[in-house]
Amino acid sequence: MAPLSELAPLLIAAGRAIHSRGWALGTSGNFSAVMNREPIVLAISRSGVDKGRLSTSDFVAVDHRGLLVEGE
Repeated sequence: MAPLSELAPLLIAAGRAIHSRGWALGTSGNFSAVMNREPIVLAISRSGVDKGRLSTSDFVAVDHRGLLVEGE
């Protein structure tokens, strides 16, 4: 399983690139990545965060029930 500390910078870069092209407006939507397939664990951005200003603290990891696995 890739740790959140490794995935967050990649999601930040993707989020900024997508935002700069106008494909994600301000705080709409979320960015996520699969951290582990079995059992499923997802890294996902917080709601309400400007996608052009994402930081590592804007991401958490959740399991298949939506329970926090990593992050705050």
